[in-house]
Amino acid sequence: MNTTLDSVLNPLVMSLGLSLVNFAWQGAIIGLVTAAILQLLRNARPQVRYGLACGALSLCIFLPLQAIITDAADGSATKLIADSLSGLTSDPLSHTNLFLFSDWIQNHLMGLVAVWAVCVALFAGRLAIGLAWVVRIGSPDHSLANPTWQTRLDQLTQRNGMQRKIALREVNNLESPAVAGWLRPVILVPAALITGMPPDLLEALLAHEVAHIQRMDYLINLMQSAVEILLFYHPAVWWISKQIRIEREQIADDLAVQMIAEPRRLALALSELERVQFANNRLSMAANGGDLVQRIKRLTQPRIQPIGYKAILPAVSLMLAGIAFYANAAADIPTTAVSQAKTTRAILDFNSCAKPEYPKLSFANKAEGTVRMSFSIELSGHVGSSKIVQTSGHTELDDAAINALKKCSFTPGTKNGKPIVSSTFVDYVWKLPD
Repeated sequence: MNTTLDSVLNPLVMSLGLSLVNFAWQGAIIGLVTAAILQLLRNARPQVRYGLACGALSLCIFLPLQAIITDAADGSATKLIADSLSGLTSDPLSHTNLFLFSDWIQNHLMGLVAVWAVCVALFAGRLAIGLAWVVRIGSPDHSLANPTWQTRLDQLTQRNGMQRKIALREVNNLESPAVAGWLRPVILVPAALITGMPPDLLEALLAHEVAHIQRMDYLINLMQSAVEILLFYHPAVWWISKQIRIEREQIADDLAVQMIAEPRRLALALSELERVQFANNRLSMAANGGDLVQRIKRLTQPRIQPIGYKAILPAVSLMLAGIAFYANAAADIPTTAVSQAKTTRAILDFNSCAKPEYPKLSFANKAEGTVRMSFSIELSGHVGSSKIVQTSGHTELDDAAINALKKCSFTPGTKNGKPIVSSTFVDYVWKLPD
């Protein structure tokens, strides 16, 4: 009997699904730790907090990818549920709960991955539409060159030692200056600001955009958006990503102040933008990103914020959770760890089973498919309870497979040298000879 699991669920899909499920708790831990550290570093330079948040977001995408790559090498993820079930003790309650949970995961994993893929496609489509819109409004057909401000922008970049050529386009569809592009960056400036904002204030906003270009924030923002799309279902990812954008804007403010040497001028420019209602477009690096009020206060009233009790709460919560986890694990050492060390899994040798006969009606109708079955291995080694977890699509094939499985006999698992009841899954592939 074929014991491979890749006949119903593609190994990549299986690995992807289990990785996404595992990230639910992994992401929660990453978010909690990041929140605690950011609170403790609230008085640190924004570059430090930005680096921490970027590292946390990178870890969020690394963990699922690492799990998928590892499984591709050794197939560990596809065996995860079966291995867990095969090491069950004879405790009926734990046996039933874990079996039902693992059974539910197996039954719904393909559906969960399908829903995830649809949502990723929708988010990716929205990103593509937004990028196309940015390219469109910055094209010569929908924007104008402004020689006066282009010259002023060139002087600003030259004063700060930038060698890259930055184009400036005047557009009508924006309410704040924004950066588009990475290899050939373009600063899009609303026509209303060129005519309605004092030149020195507009120059301060341009300095902010130049800072984004200098740091290649547009490219980083695209990668950040990709992580948000892939892990859209986890609130911690969105929260960490928001912190990245807040710190990024503060870093750009600091660089802009170095360019113009007037923090108050940039604060006044931002206060002008505060009056304008603008739907934040994350596809472009805009000067009004982040919290404008906090950015203005930071520029005009820089001060060290004391670490109060609210800042320490996340760290204390994390510490208490770690202590509780350690205490629970330590309490389980005499029973769980020792029992696992003396527990052996059941030996499944399907070569000792008679091969199921192809149902005549199914053979005549050229019916094929794969049936997934869950079953228990009793103390005697015989197959106990069994059921169809996923049908092949043909009742005759399902019945023939389950009837053949019931006649099998295996070597049961043991605990402390004594046989135990365990459970697992198996697939049988019905395929007509070529």
